[in-house]
Amino acid sequence: MEQRISLMDTPKGFMDGLMKTGQFLNTSVIDKKLLHLIEFRVSQINGCAFCLDMHYKDAIHLGETQQRLYSLPSWPESPFYTDSEKAALRFAEEADDQLRDRRRYLRSAHETFLERRDLRSRAQRRDAQLLEQAQQGLPDNAGDL
Repeated sequence: MEQRISLMDTPKGFMDGLMKTGQFLNTSVIDKKLLHLIEFRVSQINGCAFCLDMHYKDAIHLGETQQRLYSLPSWPESPFYTDSEKAALRFAEEADDQLRDRRRYLRSAHETFLERRDLRSRAQRRDAQLLEQAQQGLPDNAGDL
């Protein structure tokens, strides 16, 4: 599993937003056990070892069973989850997919920008070289014409 999120590489302020979102969810009416189940599943998808460890411990502390946590990768076919839990897990996975697609799009757009910038830069250098070569081939008084 490839780690998609490195806490050390996150932009400044990213964790602030994440923490505020977590605080909001923790004070919401969402069942805390379900919330930790969702957080654990999203951490599995994102390959974040730190988050997996944290959310596993939180879920176990609230009475979640190891069997249900270990079965999360196959939750659609598993008999261990209620229809409401399955709906919440489906929503969380879809939201994560949307964010992944958005990040992929932004990464692609950024790469395209960099490629075009490099092409322009090379063209400008080439034009400058051609101009310099042309000027070197002209007589000293060519500018007086």
